[in-house]
Amino acid sequence: MKTLSFFLIMLLSMNMKAESLKINYKRINSDYEGWKLWIWDKSEGKVGFELLPEGKNDFGLVFKLDLDKYGLMNKEIGILPKYGNWESKEAFDRILRYSGEKEIYIVEADEKIYNNINDMNISTETTKAFYDTGGNIRVVFNRTVYTKSISDEFYLINKKSGEKKKIFKVDNNGISNTVYFKTEPLDINEIKDNDYIVSSKYGETLVRFGNVLYTFSPYNDMGEITGDDGITFRIFSTAKEINLLIQRDNKEEKIPFKYDKDFVWEVKLSTSYYGSIYRYEVVYPDKTLYGIDPSAKCSIRNNTYAMIVNDNSNVIPSPKFNNSELVIYEMSIRDLTSDSLSGVKNKGKYLGLTEEETTHPDFSDIRTGISHLKELGINAVHIMPFYDFENDENSSSYDWGYMPVSFNSPDGSFAVDKMAGKIKETKAMISEFHKNGIKVIMDVVYNHTAETSESKVYNFNLLAHDYYYRTNLDGKYSNGSGCGNEFKTESPYGRKFIIDSLKYWITSYKIDGFRFDLMGLMDQDTVIEILNEIRKIKPDIIIYGEPWTGGVTPIKGVYKGFQKGKNFAVFNDDFRDAIKGSVFDIKNLGYVQNQSNRETVIKGIKGSIDLFTDSPLETINYVSCHDNHTLFDRLKLSMPDDDLKTIIKRDKLAEAIILTSQGIPFILSGEEILRTKNGNDNSYNAGDEINKIDWTRKKVFYDVFKYYRDLIDMRKNHPAFRMETKNDILKNIKFYEELGIKLPDDKSIAYIIDGSNAGDSWNQITVLINPNTDSRTFNLMDGKWQLKFDENGYSESKIFRGTIILPPLSLYVLSK
Repeated sequence: MKTLSFFLIMLLSMNMKAESLKINYKRINSDYEGWKLWIWDKSEGKVGFELLPEGKNDFGLVFKLDLDKYGLMNKEIGILPKYGNWESKEAFDRILRYSGEKEIYIVEADEKIYNNINDMNISTETTKAFYDTGGNIRVVFNRTVYTKSISDEFYLINKKSGEKKKIFKVDNNGISNTVYFKTEPLDINEIKDNDYIVSSKYGETLVRFGNVLYTFSPYNDMGEITGDDGITFRIFSTAKEINLLIQRDNKEEKIPFKYDKDFVWEVKLSTSYYGSIYRYEVVYPDKTLYGIDPSAKCSIRNNTYAMIVNDNSNVIPSPKFNNSELVIYEMSIRDLTSDSLSGVKNKGKYLGLTEEETTHPDFSDIRTGISHLKELGINAVHIMPFYDFENDENSSSYDWGYMPVSFNSPDGSFAVDKMAGKIKETKAMISEFHKNGIKVIMDVVYNHTAETSESKVYNFNLLAHDYYYRTNLDGKYSNGSGCGNEFKTESPYGRKFIIDSLKYWITSYKIDGFRFDLMGLMDQDTVIEILNEIRKIKPDIIIYGEPWTGGVTPIKGVYKGFQKGKNFAVFNDDFRDAIKGSVFDIKNLGYVQNQSNRETVIKGIKGSIDLFTDSPLETINYVSCHDNHTLFDRLKLSMPDDDLKTIIKRDKLAEAIILTSQGIPFILSGEEILRTKNGNDNSYNAGDEINKIDWTRKKVFYDVFKYYRDLIDMRKNHPAFRMETKNDILKNIKFYEELGIKLPDDKSIAYIIDGSNAGDSWNQITVLINPNTDSRTFNLMDGKWQLKFDENGYSESKIFRGTIILPPLSLYVLSK
């Protein structure tokens, strides 16, 4: 019996032994110092981690991955060799679909994962060739090579004529997977027809267009050009032949495009074709593709067709007020009305936001939808993507919309009529906002598209393969977006497309502003040209965006500070994280949790003029947005020992700091009723149950709603909280330290605003902030002070002299 028990224990211990995977990594030139692996769970999209080598063998570096520890058993495992702190990395990800492997082998510049060393082929082969400017041919190899060791015997062969010419190596002392060769200028039409190949002992490869295409200046009018006098389709394409396949009266016509010059093609139609649907047939020497125009105004059937429209329906003009008065409310068309208790008929639709006087069906005093926004007092909505994005618009599946396809067409998933009627529905929604004094800011994502692979061709790659995307020297996509590609904003036709698209939304839909996703991926020259061009047609346009990227990019884009003096704003993550902690680490606490980051909070209160702005109108101040946790969830998760009452105090304090600070305030929809996503910090596809605005919470937390409403009203009525220049702030705001007034402790904040000098009806304003969990007594300047705003919102104007006691986690405003 003892023997049997011992045997069972041994068997169990063997089964419980941690599963591990040995990863062998070979670098061609044996330069191993500083190289590591980045590992992640691709199956569940979890954040990755760094894996250090355990040693080295005859093959290369050796890594041991504990599959149990990291929960990677039977998962898709992402593997990316990286150098140092991301100073360098391999150009592609390797994905292992784990199925019991004990050991694998990977080789630099080889995408394959080998289970057996004997299966490996580490020969050197050519894979691609690109014709660049200056008669240069860029040849790509399957791995990193010493260019000096590559043979000089390379030839350019014209398949049509049979002519064979030697080409000459340019660079001879580098280490790369690309090598440059010099040739005589080539006929671009012959490249278009796939007539050239590069031949060597390393193989043969077709010569494709490289950066020579970017030497062609764009035509003025491109895409779908519609009017009362006719229809023109004018496109830029590297194809051999293009046909317009157009359907009307249940019949399809095939109308050939006429080639003009410089890769521009054109076809003209009469106005009788309005209401027809179309797609392009684009013929290349080696394939035929189908899709729609990148500038399609009405994409349909999940971006497989487009409808020719000439919609001239009007939009009510925009309300007029200065950008300094903005209070921005970020919202999703679907989230705001999808709740079954929203009281809205057209839930999750454009038309749902045209329904006025909607209320909660169980509580008639609780307004919902656009009526709620009017009651709250915001004056601008930042609407998450509603151009046509990658989704099945006929299903109930949920997606935020950050994988763009047709930038100029409203998305059908928000429409009752998914054909031409969606244009009128979108305009009706915008008109309703304008009628109620609310400006409309469109969330735009010109930094990447959904065309992330050879199999996903919608429009841009339909017409000019890879022209519109940034590629590395080896022809693979740069992926600074983290979504699979980067739109090449600096390309002549790419830049023109973006500017034309923005102008279209302004002129046709009366859009009031744009929020740019990942502006760090937009080259600076394009951003400057965008600002110049769209201000010609709308001088008061609202422009702001994210001054960062989602990964490494080869270009220099927008960063915090670039916006100085350029009359646009960027999101202020310094202020955000100072108030409630870093979005990347739940254990990192901010000012409203543990009184940290006081100096950064003070700088944020001053419009970040001591950090990265020249004007408070250059900073978007916020504590939460659609990304990451909601403010309420963040506070609950980071302060697990707090009761609900304390969480609410921290929430109100965070938003009070934002709405009394200099700069443009930004609120996530539902924040005013303690919106929760049940702890989900990336709810892009989590469905309505997680993402909806739960209108019952407005009833439960009506006091919080009232507090937010009062904050917004106070800001809108008092210009002292929304100064427009750096000089105004320097002249009119003085902190207690500057005035020699003693604070109750070294964590609290207090300052005086010269209201009369700022054009305010309150001559002098004192703002007091107590971030502590107990009450604190603040000194007041001489005189009689009226309490205007306290922990509950607007106050009954009690009079205070000398001192005032602030309750825990509160912000007070007094005036005289």
